[in-house]
Amino acid sequence: GYYIRGGIRQGDGYITCEKGITLGVKSADCVPILFEGYVNGRVRCVGAVHAGWRGSVSKIAPKCVDMMCSEFGVAPENIRVAIGPCIHRCCFEVGEDFLSEYYGLLGKDFGKIFIYPSDREGKYFCDLVSLNISLLQNVGVKRENIDTVDMCTCCNPELFYSHRYSKGN
Repeated sequence: GYYIRGGIRQGDGYITCEKGITLGVKSADCVPILFEGYVNGRVRCVGAVHAGWRGSVSKIAPKCVDMMCSEFGVAPENIRVAIGPCIHRCCFEVGEDFLSEYYGLLGKDFGKIFIYPSDREGKYFCDLVSLNISLLQNVGVKRENIDTVDMCTCCNPELFYSHRYSKGN
């Protein structure tokens, strides 16, 4: 959600059509997603969301697309998306407690597509990048309009902050 502090809305997602406004998100393993919406070949609005695993399963990225369409008249097929560096499936190991909440929010049939077995008992890997791509495609964003930075924040701590790699420090 959003709240107002000092006249600026703060939250996990932003959209604007005002020129000169720069949007961005900070993350330390969560999925940063940037949006550009076009009308008649011109940029009409931009958006930025911070999609942690809860934001991802709560469908923050499709909600951004829906708002760009309803508020600014952008068609989903005219939205370009960039998914930035984040923790990838190779390092996002989760347990049974995660799966319970994850499946409860996403549904097991759809959610299990993005879960992979780990060598460790009761552990699994989750692919948040593919989950967000699929969610975006489900609301009409073309796959060819979704770019990804295929770098894992946890595997590259010299380049990125990683909450998991640093054990919260």
